Amino acid sequence: MLFDDLLNNPAKWMVESRDEHDIVLTSRIRLARNLTATPFPGWATRQQREETLKLTSGEARQIPVMKGGYYAELSGLTQQQKQLLVERHLISRELAARSEGCAVLISRSQNASILFNEEDHLRLQYILPGIQLKKAWGLSPK
Repeated sequence: MLFDDLLNNPAKWMVESRDEHDIVLTSRIRLARNLTATPFPGWATRQQREETLKLTSGEARQIPVMKGGYYAELSGLTQQQKQLLVERHLISRELAARSEGCAVLISRSQNASILFNEEDHLRLQYILPGIQLKKAWGLSPK
């Protein structure tokens, strides 16, 4: 998946409209996971973040919903690309401000993303239109 695919194909949750979505636009769940004996990204050296990224990104790409998704290291994105991802709630402002050793993996449907080395080592999030918290929770890998 390429960045242009994200740009030209907005996520369903951004464009889907039904009566129950008149009040609640989206439901989002976020799960944070951290590695033991590894400094939090804010305290880690660039090398430690890169090691954590190498350790986790390959495994994350094997999650069924993430296969064929968009993967990018933040150091390879332009400011405009980062801003688009922030505006679509696919990455946080905190992650956009980081660079080396940080990355994002976005599902093809753009309703799931994994942030690598933001505030936590891994932050997985699901976004669905309307009031669908139980469904979003059910999508998370167990």
